[in-house]
Amino acid sequence: MRHRTCVLVTHAVDLCLPYAGFVVTLDQGTVVSAGAPDTLSSSRLLALERDQQAHDAAQASASAITIEAIADA
Repeated sequence: MRHRTCVLVTHAVDLCLPYAGFVVTLDQGTVVSAGAPDTLSSSRLLALERDQQAHDAAQASASAITIEAIADA
């Protein structure tokens, strides 16, 4: 990967952040922050990750209800 740009899209920010050279955080498709990992607020990155995990859990719960409703029909 030397001398190449690799774009990694992930929700596992805490695992990838130590190895990143540049980080862009998005919220609903809008750039919230961008820059070198050491210049970004770690609390903001963790808050975005926590919000995404809550959103993913809510979607999974809604999907389970929908699947159950279809199975009962």
